[in-house]
Amino acid sequence: MKKNILEELKSLDVAIMRKLFHMAQNLNVEYRITPIQITIIKYLIDRTDKECYQKDLYHTTGRGKSTISSVLTTMEKNGLIIKDSNVDSKLTHISLTNKALNIYQIIKSNLDDFGNMITEGLSNDELNIFFEVIYTIKKNINKKGD
Repeated sequence: MKKNILEELKSLDVAIMRKLFHMAQNLNVEYRITPIQITIIKYLIDRTDKECYQKDLYHTTGRGKSTISSVLTTMEKNGLIIKDSNVDSKLTHISLTNKALNIYQIIKSNLDDFGNMITEGLSNDELNIFFEVIYTIKKNINKKGD
């Protein structure tokens, strides 16, 4: 039977998200954080030297506007981010709180361990090929348009 790349990618995505969600639920933090929230926090941390807006997160996460808006509203309610629309009436500036930074420090070591676990048994050459394939697939998706 021929393997279907879309089915395999979806299966991998589901397995990773389940594991990340389970890991997040077992962390010793006062607020149970979701994988998409982790992604947003990491994105904002990686760009501390740049202004980050809500619209940037649509592209980064691959999620729709309503999903991101809902996630950000929850994050703001739980004290993880501050949303500021005063910068520009059409743009919502997003910044992290100290609470989010502290939670991310707890999560980071778990993410590093998870990354090591899922790549166990793969050589550097295999990982390099994997990344080349992923980058090519992303490039193909982006050049075909929406």
